[in-house]
Amino acid sequence: MRLFNKIYFFILLFVLLTSLFAIDFFLKKRGILSFYQLTCQIEQKVRESQITPFIISNNLFFLRERCIDVLTSYNSETNNNSISQNIFFTKDMIFTELKKSFIDDSQWLRAGSDDYSNNYSSLNTINKTNIKNLSNIWSYKLGELDNSNLKNIETSPVFYDGILYFPDFENNLIALNIENGKILWKKKFPSNGFIARRGLSIDSYSKSILVPTNKGVFALNLSNGAINEAIGKKGVFGNSSSQLVSPIVDKEFIYFSETLDSSLVKYQKNNGKIVWRKSFKTSSNFNGALPWGGMSYDKDLNLIYIVTGNAKGKWDFLGTTRKGDNLFANSIVAVNTENGNIKWYFQDTKHDLWNHDVSFPPIISNIKYKNQLLRIVSVVGKSGNVYIFEGSSGKRLFEYKQID
Repeated sequence: MRLFNKIYFFILLFVLLTSLFAIDFFLKKRGILSFYQLTCQIEQKVRESQITPFIISNNLFFLRERCIDVLTSYNSETNNNSISQNIFFTKDMIFTELKKSFIDDSQWLRAGSDDYSNNYSSLNTINKTNIKNLSNIWSYKLGELDNSNLKNIETSPVFYDGILYFPDFENNLIALNIENGKILWKKKFPSNGFIARRGLSIDSYSKSILVPTNKGVFALNLSNGAINEAIGKKGVFGNSSSQLVSPIVDKEFIYFSETLDSSLVKYQKNNGKIVWRKSFKTSSNFNGALPWGGMSYDKDLNLIYIVTGNAKGKWDFLGTTRKGDNLFANSIVAVNTENGNIKWYFQDTKHDLWNHDVSFPPIISNIKYKNQLLRIVSVVGKSGNVYIFEGSSGKRLFEYKQID
């Protein structure tokens, strides 16, 4: 009898374990990785039912509280058919990917202040009580302004370790001591090109400043302005490409937006070799969706967010030469930094004929949403639209209706 009971017990245990493994395999195959995700799936099915709407507001409300209500933005259903639908996600699908670590903003290391492009500093030396006491200590003349496209300044300065770095009207890059206004060094670039059209970047790892030009990105030593030949190809990255946007820098790699080539490129910092190149050219946008507006980097999520302008056809911007929606034009695109694959995207204006670029760098920030910190990315287009997305998935936080 005891032997029979033991055999019966082990049979039941085997069946139970087999069933659990089968259920686990079934759920994982459908992207359900936790109990809370399963409850959200159940709640969504019940909520979408036309027969039992009263259950939602009564018996299953506790399930609803475990889910996040956002909208799809990047899948084929939305982009091809302009259909938006409510999708509910569990908090652990999003928040477990968020380490909540933000960059020190006491320096101003690139256009937009940092990799999050938030244009914010926490320094409180100047405040609303003492701003009335400000007075001029020194000034510096940037040269003579004329109507030439080459003699203008389109970027803000960057600041590191007490030194301000900026271009002037004569195609010089200047390092200036903020205490006394004295020039530390001045580097002259060819007059037939441009420098830092959309921004500079400080590489604190190699003690260099990265200067985008129409002949690639130059790395200059912060201390003396000489080309830093220890990184890149003798101090230059992408020497045959036009660079506008402030580069993204980390310890081993540098990311550049090659504007005219309509690409995002990852370089090894030590030798200047390309790790991957992601092109935003398609058959329907011909010469590409130009990524000139800016980009931001979320190291926690391994994502670079880059914005694009309107597409060029066979003859400049003539719309009749580019059929369809012109994918990736007038868009925000989230690119995986490990492999260069697009994780999600959103197109603000399809088949743009009116120069409605998404021309402002994406802003990365944290907000409190349902008593949790949620990583978001916000973008503004020339269309006047402001969009807020959950950073990892690209899900929109607010209602949106595509107008064709």
